[in-house]
Amino acid sequence: MLSEVLSLHNQRGFSLVELMVSVGIMSVTLLLVMAVFTTSMRAGQKSVDLAAGVLVAETVLTKDVYDVVHGKGEGVASGSSVDSMKANLLNGDGSVVMSGIKELNNTTFIWELKSTKLSGVDIDADISDLLKLDVEVWWYKTGSNVDALENGEMGSGRAWNSDSERKNKSRAGFGILHCSMSRLYNASADL
Repeated sequence: MLSEVLSLHNQRGFSLVELMVSVGIMSVTLLLVMAVFTTSMRAGQKSVDLAAGVLVAETVLTKDVYDVVHGKGEGVASGSSVDSMKANLLNGDGSVVMSGIKELNNTTFIWELKSTKLSGVDIDADISDLLKLDVEVWWYKTGSNVDALENGEMGSGRAWNSDSERKNKSRAGFGILHCSMSRLYNASADL
């Protein structure tokens, strides 16, 4: 008798309700897999951009500072001349010395460099002008300051409206990503 019931059930196939339940379960599972995939792709892109942002910060602290100090800084940053950038860098008053935009890995990176003179540091008699250089790098940042910097209207030494722009304008789904790096610089060694 049981074999007859099973054979009748096998001949009928699936009911419409069974089919709809199975399609619903497959749809929910597929949506969850797609959400996990999208999230992991976005996280992967953020990590690639973070590595590129650190590379941009390192480039500013090494090559761009070297070029400005040695008079080779044409085109390093928007606005000011190399001599004024060098004077601002060595002044070390904590203000923005240079700012600019760099393209890397199909991403636009916006950076600012600040210079602060360290006083009262008695490490070595040969070190008289010790500066702390701080660079901040943003990406997925949009707004009027980016346009102004690209158009040459925002020169070196002008600060961003960072707080309001960071909160209000960013690339959808990414937010504004940011990294910073610092380095000590002995200005008397290069003069």
